[in-house]
Amino acid sequence: MKSVTQRIKEIKQPTGGYLNPKELEVIELQDGVELYLKENISAGLKKHIEKMKTDPLYREQMVQKYKNNRPNSIPIDMLD
Repeated sequence: MKSVTQRIKEIKQPTGGYLNPKELEVIELQDGVELYLKENISAGLKKHIEKMKTDPLYREQMVQKYKNNRPNSIPIDMLD
């Protein structure tokens, strides 16, 4: 039986990895339940999220980049 480390070395990841953090969407829950007192979110991710919220051109570029890199993926029109 192989170890996890050995098996991972044999698998070729897709370009950009399996999940690209730049393409994740933040969903805010408005249920009043605070899950974490201190969030561990990098400054770069915070900037990206803020820019996605406030800059329509940047957002459209990110959506187009996603669509170009994943032509067979599900539609992401839910971002609008």
